[in-house]
Amino acid sequence: MSLPPVRKIDICGFVFTVVVSADISCEELGRCETTSQTIYLNEEQGNDSMRDCLLHEICHAIAYLTGLNDDDNEEAFVSRLSTGIRATMIANPVLCEWIFNR
Repeated sequence: MSLPPVRKIDICGFVFTVVVSADISCEELGRCETTSQTIYLNEEQGNDSMRDCLLHEICHAIAYLTGLNDDDNEEAFVSRLSTGIRATMIANPVLCEWIFNR
């Protein structure tokens, strides 16, 4: 299994800790806890799933940090999310390389 190369991620200026663990529910691949700034990843998943899951959880953090909600229109959502993803990838180049590598 390919684990994330970092344990801390700068997401829009907030540092999140990445925890790879078997202690989260087998029904979930990952979880983003914004109050503790922690992203949990289920260690039982495959390489591509792990990369996809981490990016998914980063998107949850970005949505929270930029104030996205279900009432936002698609353009507002995509604009905030793309800016947040780009800023996160610039701040974490090693992580970016890992997520998009096979």
